[in-house]
Amino acid sequence: MALNIRLRRPGNHERQGFERELWNPWALGCALGMCIGLIPKDTLIFPVLVIALFISMSSLWSGLFSSLAFAGVSYLLDGLTQKLGALVLTSEKLEPFWLAVYDLPLIPWTGFSNTAVMGNTILALILFYPCYRLSYIFIRAYGPYFDRMIKQNRVYRFIVSRDVVARVEGLP
Repeated sequence: MALNIRLRRPGNHERQGFERELWNPWALGCALGMCIGLIPKDTLIFPVLVIALFISMSSLWSGLFSSLAFAGVSYLLDGLTQKLGALVLTSEKLEPFWLAVYDLPLIPWTGFSNTAVMGNTILALILFYPCYRLSYIFIRAYGPYFDRMIKQNRVYRFIVSRDVVARVEGLP
């Protein structure tokens, strides 16, 4: 199965639940949310990833929840990511590359010269596809169960019965 990233079309596929054709957007949202949660928030990389989450055909809810979960995990991994970032930034073979890249426009705002930012970015890149695959497998296995559970929820039934979502979507 290939990673399928498409741009968001008008309409909200989040309301449709966990149907088979929507497993990919939910898994992609989890993977992008993992990257958003791991990356430090005071860099240029963070808003770029948030924009990617919003314009891709990924699930915004799964992206939001996984970013919150991985933001908590990122503090636990600070020691590892600091060492990983220091290893990459202090490599003598990569030193000419870092000097050339730092002179490019906008690159200083990415914060890549910080060991924590570099380590978290590398960790997010390494874990992106495994997170996508594992969440795809999880959603495929347990999606119908969660779909039934959500549709039986009183809050969900209240929102659907009052057509609150349609009213909010109709706002300019």
